[in-house]
Amino acid sequence: MSSPLPVRVRLSDTNARGCVDDTRLLVFFEEARADAIRGVGMPYSEFLARGVRALTVEARLRNHSPAIADDLLLVHTSVAEVGRLRFTFAYEIRRESDSALIASGETVHICIEAGREQPGRVPDWLGDTLNRLRAPDRLPSETGGE
Repeated sequence: MSSPLPVRVRLSDTNARGCVDDTRLLVFFEEARADAIRGVGMPYSEFLARGVRALTVEARLRNHSPAIADDLLLVHTSVAEVGRLRFTFAYEIRRESDSALIASGETVHICIEAGREQPGRVPDWLGDTLNRLRAPDRLPSETGGE
């Protein structure tokens, strides 16, 4: 698991009700995911250099409490699963001032091989990197997932 990514809510992140918009919460997930992978020495540019693109094929978001402009949020990110064909990140967004759970969710990703533009297996180097981001209570699957 990586260190949480701090995000200050801007007015432009909010909707007509004054709460952080769902689409922005998903962007916060993406920012935290990129930051976590970068933090273990694998910036996305390295994926591309190795001929792999990661494609998000599913995103789930659960709202728990509203966040408003100027709230400082902490986006916690971990890898929930690494399989042969896909990998899943899990997220929790909490308000820094009171630890209130704002949102939680998951994103599911596949690898696209450059040149072939077809889905492929998760390369060993990527699986090893992702496993470094697993939450302590989530052990690698013995079956290797899908």
